[in-house]
Amino acid sequence: MKRLAVTLAVLLSLTGFAHAQSIPEPPGHNEALAKLARPIVLSVPANFPELAECEGLLSQDVVNIVESATEDPAETFEENRRAHPHMIMMPPPIECASKLWQSLQGTNLSNFSTVPAGTQALSLRQYPVDSLFDLHALSASIGSNIDPANGVEGYQGETNIAVDPNNPQHIVAQSNTFFKDTTATCQSPTGGLTSTFGTMALFGSTDGGATWTYNCAPWPATITGGVTGATAWFGSDPALAWDSTGRAYACYMLISQSASASGAAIVVARSSDNGASWQNLGTVVNGIASTTQGNDKEMMAIDNTTGQPFSHPGRIYVIWDAANAEKIAFSDNGTAWTTVNFPSNTGAIGGNVVVGPDGTVYVIWTRYNIETIVFSKSTDGGATWSAPAVIATLALQSFGANNFPPAQDKRGINGFGSIDMDRNPSSAFFGSLYVSFPDFPVGTTSGADINTYVIRSTNGGGAWSSRVKVNDDNFGATQFFPWLAVDQNDGTVNVSWYDSRLDPLNRKTQMVYARSSNGGVSFEPNILVEDGGVLWRNNVNYIDENSTDNATYNGNQYGDYSGIAAANRQVHPLWTDSRMFFPLPDTQAPTRRE
Repeated sequence: MKRLAVTLAVLLSLTGFAHAQSIPEPPGHNEALAKLARPIVLSVPANFPELAECEGLLSQDVVNIVESATEDPAETFEENRRAHPHMIMMPPPIECASKLWQSLQGTNLSNFSTVPAGTQALSLRQYPVDSLFDLHALSASIGSNIDPANGVEGYQGETNIAVDPNNPQHIVAQSNTFFKDTTATCQSPTGGLTSTFGTMALFGSTDGGATWTYNCAPWPATITGGVTGATAWFGSDPALAWDSTGRAYACYMLISQSASASGAAIVVARSSDNGASWQNLGTVVNGIASTTQGNDKEMMAIDNTTGQPFSHPGRIYVIWDAANAEKIAFSDNGTAWTTVNFPSNTGAIGGNVVVGPDGTVYVIWTRYNIETIVFSKSTDGGATWSAPAVIATLALQSFGANNFPPAQDKRGINGFGSIDMDRNPSSAFFGSLYVSFPDFPVGTTSGADINTYVIRSTNGGGAWSSRVKVNDDNFGATQFFPWLAVDQNDGTVNVSWYDSRLDPLNRKTQMVYARSSNGGVSFEPNILVEDGGVLWRNNVNYIDENSTDNATYNGNQYGDYSGIAAANRQVHPLWTDSRMFFPLPDTQAPTRRE
C-alpha cells in the first residue's frame, strides 16, 4: 500500500512546459535505508489493521495513543489547537493514530487497492465549467499545471512562491511537507531519521517554472531538543523573499510535537544559486523545546530599497506570533536579530509584512478574539511602530464554530490577510497597499458562502476602501485562502484562491484567479487555472479533501494558506493538489516523472 500524498501544483502563464526534472538520491541514501530496515519490536494488538497512512510510521507511541484514546486523536489534536490558538500542523504520527482509531471504531477506510465507494459519481457531481466561467473573455492565457514536487511523497499543504525581481525566470517555491528525506543535513539532531517527518520542501526554477529542482530545507545543528514526550520533528509555515542581489531566502519553523504540546524555532536559509542549494543563515528565535513561547505563523520581507528616506538596504524582517502576541524581528545579516513587540498586542495571529518603495515597513495581523485585521507601520527600520488600526472586521471566526465549510470540514479555515504594495514609480497606482482576506457576505455568519475580498489604501494605510468582492459567482460557494501579489511591472493586483463553485455540495475545489488593472477598484472575470489533470495520474479538474468524499483525506486538508507570485506580466499561483492520488487511486506506486 502507499500513503496518500498531497502534492503541489503551480500555474504558469507561459507555453511549452516540460515535465519536472528527476531527483537524484541524496547523500547517505543507502546508509539511511539500512537504518530504516533494522527491525523494531512493537506490542501491537492483533486487531490493528494495516493502513496506508501508517506505512513506516507505526511505533509504540502511536499504539499507546490509539489504545488510550477515548475519542479520535485527530479531534483531540484539533480541540487542543483551538483551545490554545495556533496553526501548527497535525504530524504524521497523530494522523496515523487517527486513522487507526477510526478503523477500530468501524469507520469505513477505503484501501488504496480499490476505488473508494462512490468515487465514480464524484466526477459527475459538477456544474459545467462553461456555466461558471466566461471562457471567451479571458484576460490571460492559461498554461499547464506543473507539479514542482516532482514525485516527492507525503503531504504538502501551505505554499509560498517568490520571483527574483532582477530576473523573472528565477523562481523559488516552498511548502510544508511530511516527506521523510534522508539527507543528513535535513534531520533533527534530536529526532533523527526515525522521527523527523520532513523539514520543508524547497523548489527552485531557472526557466520561469517549466522545470524545478527539489531540496529539503536544512535543519541547523544548533536546533536541538524538543518538548517533553515529543515523537515528531518537522517543519512548517513557508515564507520566501529575494534580495536585490538575486539571493533567495526561505524562512520556516522547525517543530517538536508530542501528543498534546509543541515547541517551535524559526530559522532562515539562503540560496545563491536560484534554489539549487540552500545553506543555514541564522535563527530568529529558538523555542524548539519550549511549551510557553508559542512561536507560530511567520512571514518575511526584505528591504531592497536604497537611498530612500526610510531605507535599510538588505534588512530582513520576520513577523510571527508568540503565544498570541505579535512580534517582529529584523536583521541586517541574517545571523543577529533584534526582536520588537507590537503595541496593543492581544489575541494576535496570522501576521504578514511588506516593505514599501521608501523603506517603510507595513504589517497586518489578525486578532482572533474579536476577528479583526489590524495594520501598523514603521519608518525607522522596525524599531518603533504605529498604533495598530483596525482595517477590516470579519464575521468569519478563525477559531470559532463557523469556519468549517464542507471543503475544509476538519481543520477549518482562517480569516488571515495577505498584503502587498505597488512599488513601481511608473505605475498609475504607485504606493497603493492591498490586503485580501475571506469572509461571509454582509448579513451572513455561517454556512458555505464565503467570499474573497480585497481592500486598498492609497495614502500609506491612513484610510482604507470598502471591501471589493473578487470572486464573481453568486450562489453560495466557498472561496478560501486567498493570496495576493502586485505585479511591479504593470501595477496589476493578482489574487488566487481555493474555490468550490463547481460542486453543488461545496466539497470539491479548484484554484481560481482574478486580476485588477484599475488599482483594486474592480476585478476582471474569474479564470479557472486548474486544468483537466493531463499531467496527473487522475484526469480530473478538481481536488477533494472533504472527509465524506475522501476517506483518506489528510487531517490538515489544505493547510492554512496558498501562494501566488506575479512579475513581468506572468502570474504563478501555487497550491496544494491531491489529484495524483484521489479520486482514482490504484496499486501503482507514485513514480518520479522524467
